[in-house]
Parts: sequence; C-alpha cells; structure tokens
Amino acid sequence: MSKDTTVINMTVEAREKLKKIGNKGETYAQVVERLIKEAGYKEVE
Repeated sequence: MSKDTTVINMTVEAREKLKKIGNKGETYAQVVERLIKEAGYKEVE
C-alpha cells in the first residue's frame, strides 16, 4: 500500500536540527513521526 507524500518548507536550521535528532537510516518523516508520538499527540477521530 502506497502512502501519499507532501513537501514541508522549513529553514535550513530546522532541517539540520532534524538531522541531528534522527538516527542513522531514519527518514525525516520517521523522525517527525517519532517526535509527534513522544510529544503525546493523540489523533482526534
């Protein structure tokens, strides 16, 4: 099953921070998903 993708504009500084937070082999999408989960975000249904 294919997931839709989009582009998120951010500063180079923000991208570099994501790069430092991420683990080797982890995509930016995976880093963002992990941060959202760690923040305790609950999806509203």
